[in-house]
Amino acid sequence: MKVTVPQFKVPNRTSFTRLLDLKYDCVAANVREKLSKTKNITLTMDVWTDTMQTRSFLGLTVHYCSDNEIELASSTLGVIELQERHTGQYLADELVNIYRMWNIKKENISAIVTDSGANILKAVELGFGKKYSIPCFAHLINLVAEKSVSDVAYLSTLISKLKTIVTWFKASVVASDELRKATGTETKLIQEVSTRWNSKYFMIEHFLELRPTINEIINRHRSAPNMISAKEAEELEEIKHLLRPLEAATRELCGEHYVTSSKVIPMAVQKNLICGAVTIQLLNERNRNN
Repeated sequence: MKVTVPQFKVPNRTSFTRLLDLKYDCVAANVREKLSKTKNITLTMDVWTDTMQTRSFLGLTVHYCSDNEIELASSTLGVIELQERHTGQYLADELVNIYRMWNIKKENISAIVTDSGANILKAVELGFGKKYSIPCFAHLINLVAEKSVSDVAYLSTLISKLKTIVTWFKASVVASDELRKATGTETKLIQEVSTRWNSKYFMIEHFLELRPTINEIINRHRSAPNMISAKEAEELEEIKHLLRPLEAATRELCGEHYVTSSKVIPMAVQKNLICGAVTIQLLNERNRNN
């Protein structure tokens, strides 16, 4: 920089920190002013854990109508590190502290959307009352999908076999390079993560698209795990078709700029959503009969 722009002074670390703090204060003041004037506010909250550092956090997001009252706006109010046991009372105290800090009036809060964890529901009850609690429908859909697959023994074994293959590709630089060269793109296999919704569907879908190439690579490596058979691939194809409507529903329900609660009942009564779990159980019966 001394050669290119001699008169330019490169900001140091403390300068960037100061600028970020000033920007945060400016944005926070703007959001705080909007929330103090908004009469219909919905909160979403969740507790999640950083498994790498074994630390837990409470995340709270606010949803409200923007100035033109046509499009919804959302803001993350905080991701607070939890220092004590996650009891309902402790979470309720943290929740109340956050919304008070942002000048939100309790009477302006319409509802709080959460998962179905007992401590989370208790926190909402203690902090606001039972009538404010609304369970997250997208979370419920994914719980149904996870339990439906895990209850079928041979499907759980098949998914584990698939995850072993994906893990091997993730751990092998040589295999990953061969996959990229064979496909001509930066293609990567997707690993299922229990806390990431629909990751099982995307793992299966991506694997089936690349199955011929994956098969060739695995056959060239003695350290590679056993490949999925043709029959198992057919079963994965069926599972993919069963999970696809659930993925589409989850994606639709996770929109931030439009109201999603009005979509719950139409989605719940659709045949493909209701019959998904039942069909998976029928697959299990068919497999046992065979």
